[in-house]
Amino acid sequence: MLLDKKMINLNKLKCIKDEHGALSIEFAMTFLGVILVLFLVYDFYVAMALQGKLDRSTYSAATAFRERTYFYRGGGGNVEAIDQAQVEQLEDLLSGLMGLNSVEIKVEALYITGSSSNPSDIGMATKEVVGFCGVSGCSSSYFSSLPDFDSLYNLAAYSQLNRWVPLYRISACVANSESLFKRAVNGLGVGDGINELCTSSVVVSRCSGNCETPTSITPPAIPLPLP
Repeated sequence: MLLDKKMINLNKLKCIKDEHGALSIEFAMTFLGVILVLFLVYDFYVAMALQGKLDRSTYSAATAFRERTYFYRGGGGNVEAIDQAQVEQLEDLLSGLMGLNSVEIKVEALYITGSSSNPSDIGMATKEVVGFCGVSGCSSSYFSSLPDFDSLYNLAAYSQLNRWVPLYRISACVANSESLFKRAVNGLGVGDGINELCTSSVVVSRCSGNCETPTSITPPAIPLPLP
């Protein structure tokens, strides 16, 4: 019995050492390697496609938001002021563009009021940031990792109406649920937050009227829904 086992082990060893057996093992390993590479390439392609769609959709939503004075007519209220209702409508718009039920969104506005002595001097101006999160909240660490919005004041423009034009920053995050690799990494507990894609866009306000920088933030008098 012991001799039979030794003979079987010797036959296995000969098969491994045999040229045909070695080629079979090499082919199997190469095949598995090629499959793994193709899987990773496809997974990367899916993630990049979703990231590109998020970038485009967020920029489109930001463009609509900067033009929102055509949808929010202020009957005494300042049309450049933002409120929670506007942000939630923008969240619905972005969710529709992405074709997803849940999109985390944060909208921030930077208002700059020039000093009375030298209104065009940005260094002497007063800066105020107002921000709102959508219904899905702002739980992603991406939002807190962004630079303070008031540090981007150099992007603001001083208009011919002798006022600083407000800036808006729209930030959004979505779950990359299509990525099997990222879900596997997260399942091992070594990829916290790796399964989400985020982006942000900064735009300048375009006001069609009643454009003074608000001294106190008040919502528009007659909100009209975004298309």
